[in-house]
Amino acid sequence: MTPTGTRAERRRAAAGTDLTAAGAAELATDPDRQVRQAIAANLRTPDATLLGLLTDRDFHVRWNAAQNPAASDVVRARALELGGDVAAAVGQLARSLSPALVDAVVAHADRRVREQAICVEPAVHRRLAADPERLVRRQVAAYTADPDLLAGLAGDRAAEVRFAVAQNLACPRATVLALAGDRSKVVRWGVMAHRRGDHELSALLKDDPDEHVRVAAGSW
Repeated sequence: MTPTGTRAERRRAAAGTDLTAAGAAELATDPDRQVRQAIAANLRTPDATLLGLLTDRDFHVRWNAAQNPAASDVVRARALELGGDVAAAVGQLARSLSPALVDAVVAHADRRVREQAICVEPAVHRRLAADPERLVRRQVAAYTADPDLLAGLAGDRAAEVRFAVAQNLACPRATVLALAGDRSKVVRWGVMAHRRGDHELSALLKDDPDEHVRVAAGSW
């Protein structure tokens, strides 16, 4: 079907506050991706149209549809079912999702969806601190400010998780000091590299067996 109006007119219509359901359905198939992107983001676009846009060929159209502030749980749930970038887009909304959708995000098979939730919603940190995926636990370690979670993650079997704890400036002092004696040189370096000028840590690590740790501690 030949689009009605010029490209500029269609873009304005797609972003307009007077958009109708029929207009949204028509513009959702427009060959111009910027028109479809605007339709996907428009608060007046009905769920039925947003559901179709979740599988659009353009990434930004799909993302806008999944994150449309006016979309219902039906749209969000469908995005989680589809997986991929649209599911990650929903994960990024964890702070504003319904409890049922938060549960779906936390239990999602794709770790990237769970990681997105960690970035924006502290309430999921405790639930994901024991995630089977080390990259998810690392994300919790990087974002949480919960001293108990940080202390627990400091004993994680994966060095990259402990490194994220070492880099987290919300880490309790006792945990930082414990990590200064970590078996991994990368973790010890992480402790010192983000706390330069800390005389107590410098004294602990100035004679470290690893040169990079000694340099971070101010010993040359």
